[in-house]
Amino acid sequence: MPPRLLNVAVTSPVFVSSNAVLTGTISDPSVLDSFTLTVNWGDGTTSTEVVTSSNGYTYINGTLVESFHMVHGTHTYSWPSAGQPNQVFTITTTVVRLYDQRKVVIPTTASIYATSPVVTSIQVNPSQPVAGQQAAVTFTFSDTPTSGSH
Repeated sequence: MPPRLLNVAVTSPVFVSSNAVLTGTISDPSVLDSFTLTVNWGDGTTSTEVVTSSNGYTYINGTLVESFHMVHGTHTYSWPSAGQPNQVFTITTTVVRLYDQRKVVIPTTASIYATSPVVTSIQVNPSQPVAGQQAAVTFTFSDTPTSGSH
């Protein structure tokens, strides 16, 4: 039985020069197995690490049925191509059990944005409210192209 990769998640959206964080759990029926975790970040870069320590176990009637290995990876995306300020990358995570080379591959996506929205003006009405008086605050922002809901 190959290892399983559970609950794979990547922070998204991520702004350029900020860390994208990938987390997940390797599930395997043996305590002593080691794995390689390779993450293809979708922008031409990969990172690989060896996972050896278990973070938890499941027993049924005193018999070990699986061990859990927490995985964690970070990546900083550089500035996107001209004309494509915001991009969506498919991130592929591959886990290989070292003793028999059985593997599991899980794709996920992350949205990478070159800039965050910028507030361009703020208006308060009335412009000088007094204590206890309601005031309306209106602002406008620029966001080209749009980077999600605001």
